[in-house]
Amino acid sequence: MKKTYFILILISVSLINSIFISCVSTGSNNNDLDNKKSQNKTLFLEIDNPSFISEDNLYGNFIFEVNEITKDVSANGTLIAYLERPAGKNNPQRWSQFPQYCLACNDEEEAPAFTYFSYGEGIIRISMQSKTDVRPMAGVLKGKKIKITIIN
Repeated sequence: MKKTYFILILISVSLINSIFISCVSTGSNNNDLDNKKSQNKTLFLEIDNPSFISEDNLYGNFIFEVNEITKDVSANGTLIAYLERPAGKNNPQRWSQFPQYCLACNDEEEAPAFTYFSYGEGIIRISMQSKTDVRPMAGVLKGKKIKITIIN
């Protein structure tokens, strides 16, 4: 009797699970998302002179116009930015992700500087901040490349 009762419960649970599993939808109801293909793009920009440095030299930035950053990318996508680390005697060329800290600290008298990036429709801004002076940082960055990956 106990075996029959156990088998009946097992069959009932299996039947109920089968019904629930067959009712599960595997697609989304948003046809726009199903049909839209992800488009990733990589760009390389070269840093030149700053676009702006404040009068007190504590803030500065580089602004790049980037047509590939559309309204859709700005609203629904993302960007990842890397700063070039040129090859040296003992190191291969490589890329470091933003933010960057203390690149201008070449000697003990220079205060650390902080560099980060932001973006919006059509632009990328590389900003620099320091407690004393961003100009040494601007000098370190000049001529380096930025690798931007747009994910949408």
